[in-house]
Amino acid sequence: MCWDIKYSAAFTVFHLATAAYMYKRNFTFRDRAYVLLCLLYGSMELLEFLSWIVVEPYSKMETNHKCNDLNKYLTIASFVHLSVQPVVWCIWAQRASIQSRKNMFTIPIVMAIVYAVVNVVRLYFGEVHELEVQNGGPNSNAGIVTCTYEGPNSHVAWKFKLSNYERFVFSFPTWFTYMHLSTVFFFVRPLYMSIFTPTVFFGLCALSGYLVGFSIEHPSYWCLTSVGMSVLMLLEPAIVNTLRLNKLDKEKSV
Repeated sequence: MCWDIKYSAAFTVFHLATAAYMYKRNFTFRDRAYVLLCLLYGSMELLEFLSWIVVEPYSKMETNHKCNDLNKYLTIASFVHLSVQPVVWCIWAQRASIQSRKNMFTIPIVMAIVYAVVNVVRLYFGEVHELEVQNGGPNSNAGIVTCTYEGPNSHVAWKFKLSNYERFVFSFPTWFTYMHLSTVFFFVRPLYMSIFTPTVFFGLCALSGYLVGFSIEHPSYWCLTSVGMSVLMLLEPAIVNTLRLNKLDKEKSV
């Protein structure tokens, strides 16, 4: 959902091709873990590409209209995908770390699963039972209709029909738990991984916010972050060799 349908299609191909390359390259034991992230990014971009085809106009965003069925199902799939992303991050962090650090990611993985389940339950009660559905306003992803729109800056904006926020403390759209779980990047070892990875991730998140504002469109503009992460994975051999960090990568996958 970056700039338009062409970019979403291009980034889908880029991430899936990167996943295939990482699987075959196997430079370190982390390359197989990188495949997880690339598949995560590629599948999200594919959902976004399909969403562009059936996107609703911005003028309908704050109205109680009937969203196109395909649009609605793609939006629900996008919400589930967003909810599951922290689980994949935590699993990646565990697999990408040296053996002595792997156990420390067990609790974050459990937290991420709880976050995903609560999010999906919240959407279920909003969609099926309409339990205390709240409209969060034009800058919130919580709305009265689950639908994908073209936002005010011509980027895609999601609205999710979520049940009462106060009863679901681990929930979208505050992003607190989502961003809290993303800090697992700081705990990956070897040490250089915990420096470069969060720098790219959070730096590009901030750049996305600067470009479109921390508005309803910001979550769908994460393609900058995904591309940056994939490029970082591709450049790891050059980083390791340039900084003479080869000795940190002697450990093989177990």
